[in-house]
Amino acid sequence: MLKKNIPFLLFQIFICFKLTAQNISLETKGSLPIAESSGIETVNHNTFWTHNDSGGQPELYEIDTLGNLLRTLSISNATNVDWEDITADDKGRIFIGDFGNNANTRTDLKIYLIDNPDSIITTSTNAQKINFTLSDQTTFPPSNANLNFDVEAMVWFDDSLYLFSKNRSIPFNGYTKYYQLPAIAGTYVAELVDSFYAGSGSAWDYQITAADVNPDKKQLFLLSHSKAWIFSSFNSSDFFSGNMQQLNFSFDSQKEGISYANDSVMYITDEYGSGNGGFLYKVIFSPNITNINIGLFVNPICVFPNPILTQFTVKGLGIFKSQNITLQLINQIGEVVFNTNIKNNLLETTVMLPKNIANGIYVLRLFSVSEQFNKQISISLN
Repeated sequence: MLKKNIPFLLFQIFICFKLTAQNISLETKGSLPIAESSGIETVNHNTFWTHNDSGGQPELYEIDTLGNLLRTLSISNATNVDWEDITADDKGRIFIGDFGNNANTRTDLKIYLIDNPDSIITTSTNAQKINFTLSDQTTFPPSNANLNFDVEAMVWFDDSLYLFSKNRSIPFNGYTKYYQLPAIAGTYVAELVDSFYAGSGSAWDYQITAADVNPDKKQLFLLSHSKAWIFSSFNSSDFFSGNMQQLNFSFDSQKEGISYANDSVMYITDEYGSGNGGFLYKVIFSPNITNINIGLFVNPICVFPNPILTQFTVKGLGIFKSQNITLQLINQIGEVVFNTNIKNNLLETTVMLPKNIANGIYVLRLFSVSEQFNKQISISLN
């Protein structure tokens, strides 16, 4: 796959949005046999494999749907520097991501690959190794504004692995990057593919900690401690080219593992800390969430043209309850480069851009006291 400009946007004549942030509830199924479950994956849809976070034993733990420990599998030739996520291919082979990089200083990122654990009858096994670097990291660590090389989420999709960063930038700019590399043993450069603007505010809410693709490969699920994002209707592995819905969990905890059991049920784990966490949860879907991949959402707010030239029009402002709306353009490092107030007395408004804004990709943010949405757009003033 060719490397794209970051962030990547699928250009259209106009872009529409829906103000939606649906709440999602979790059903606690049981306590986990480990304290720091940082990833979870199923290969047979009846049991799950999980592992400890940094400094834990190089072991996988098989649990049932109540969190009970069924089996421990040791990876004899591995160490657990910072295991952060786990995924499986269509043969049930397991990939273990030793790529946690809180300080953005690691030069020994790797992924361990083992056979389908259902086929392993012993208590230990050896792993193949995928060693890699990130294509856009040249300094260790980078500047505070570019602390976005901690990887904590991974999925297998169509013979490749896709890695998602946990953004630690200071100030926090809200972007998650994703990379592609081969799903076979060797040494590689993980190529930067795209990025996604999760949102601004508390990093706790918008840092990506886990990922999974559903069995029919029509949904990508990204997890944070308090929120989640479901992407659907994407083209091939262009995960961010399709539809997106943000979900809010009913409570905060250090959620770090996610696995689809089937196309309508997911399981989530969180780490034990500060007197809470350390549980296995079942996600209770609402009809809107389970049907997100069939084009359910009709988006009433539109911005056109895209790319934006010297001016653009926003339609559908009537869905805002407030009469005072702020419009901002935010560049790729989180700086607000354009700010204007809109009086919501019409269903649409036209905005003229100043000539000093550079061409490129931006986040267009519309917000009021109680409502907000963000969308990546392109500007081409020349």
